[in-house]
Amino acid sequence: MIRYNAENERVKRSYFDYQREAGGKSEATLRGMEMALQRYETYTGFKDFGTFNKKQAVAFKKHLIGTLAQRDKKPLSKATIQHTLSALKDFFIWLNREPGYRRSIPVRDTEYLNYSEKEARAA
Repeated sequence: MIRYNAENERVKRSYFDYQREAGGKSEATLRGMEMALQRYETYTGFKDFGTFNKKQAVAFKKHLIGTLAQRDKKPLSKATIQHTLSALKDFFIWLNREPGYRRSIPVRDTEYLNYSEKEARAA
């Protein structure tokens, strides 16, 4: 079973360096971002980030809504889902500006990572 994608790891390292140095993010915030990306990568089977599209975004969002927390086996909280989707959206917007990803990740597809009020009520 694949447990990581080497290219994704390089991209994530660059992103976390950017967030730490240019964004002024704390280590706790970076760990939350890292967890969000790990959930997404696990869901996609560690596919290259360049394959991101609106279908993956919608399917991942539905997956999150149906996921149980490891600790108490209850559905993920709305806050956890919102933070995960927000972190992913920020990451893919950043990635879209990076050389080699500008054409493969349409910025408008990141909008599919929004957690609507209707979805929040249904979860």
